[in-house]
Amino acid sequence: MSRVEDSGRGRKRLGRLAAFGILGLAVCALSPSGIRAQAEPARFDAYWRRGKAELTSFRLLQARYGEVHEGHAVLIFVLEDMRPVLQVKDESADPSSRGSIPVMKLNRIEKFATGFYDYSMMASVFHPLGPDSLPLKITASIQEWCGHVFQQMNRRSDGWRVRLHSYFEKEADSERKLPGVLTEDGLWVRIRLGPSNLPTGVLDIVPGLFDTRLRHRELAVRKAEAALLPNAKPIRVMGEKGGEEPASSLLRYKLEYSDPKRSLEIVFEKDFPWRIQGWEERYVDRSGKEHRTAAERGKVLMSDYWNRRFGRFAGMRKEFGLPDMKGK
Repeated sequence: MSRVEDSGRGRKRLGRLAAFGILGLAVCALSPSGIRAQAEPARFDAYWRRGKAELTSFRLLQARYGEVHEGHAVLIFVLEDMRPVLQVKDESADPSSRGSIPVMKLNRIEKFATGFYDYSMMASVFHPLGPDSLPLKITASIQEWCGHVFQQMNRRSDGWRVRLHSYFEKEADSERKLPGVLTEDGLWVRIRLGPSNLPTGVLDIVPGLFDTRLRHRELAVRKAEAALLPNAKPIRVMGEKGGEEPASSLLRYKLEYSDPKRSLEIVFEKDFPWRIQGWEERYVDRSGKEHRTAAERGKVLMSDYWNRRFGRFAGMRKEFGLPDMKGK
């Protein structure tokens, strides 16, 4: 269950928002290419502070075991109050009395089957609303029929504290620290806070937790080159089709790693609220073969989904483009 701020609470907490950088979103800036780079406060509040979350369904093609498997994904964006030291959701009646701050939370869920074998993955990002901030916390879990892996990153004053719990012997349980650099998972939220928040050029960055866990790579700071490109073509999971959005209405943010060789492209709308249209990942395995994962947007829904958890709402799944409770 989530608690999102209503507009009344948002107005009362303006001073606290300023302290944590939300007023960095107050200037409506235009980049040289004409991209509206930041949100006007009134538009931001009208979209995000109405007691609902934004849910988007995607058709997914996931590369795994040298093959491509069909599945589905869901992105859930919502505002919540978070206690910055404990880094947990504030569930009190008056979060401001405990110094809690508003964050944008992303839950990214992906599910697919590899033959007779199921995968379920979820990553959560808790990102302050300031335009230049880093996430407070990132978690990811992967459940498969062989076992379970869970990883968590907490931002501290001296960098990232990283914990890993894994079923697999070579990973097992571990704890380590990383420098307080950018994270790939955090960039998904930066997109929603406006393109001006996206770094470009050569970056020190922590790769996405899904990729590192699926390929059982040690989490480490890598070099990547980032670019924000106009006139992006929509991501399609099964080739081109008619009636698609014009390229001029979409932007493409690309990360390209050289070691190991991998790229991530996220395509999103040019204008506020910068909804994500799809994404594509490519990586080259040790044999030199390239593999592609892609997701294409289905339905977008604003909903207080935590109040729709009863059986009578099961029909919403089909309308949203997800399998129903019987797996159909």
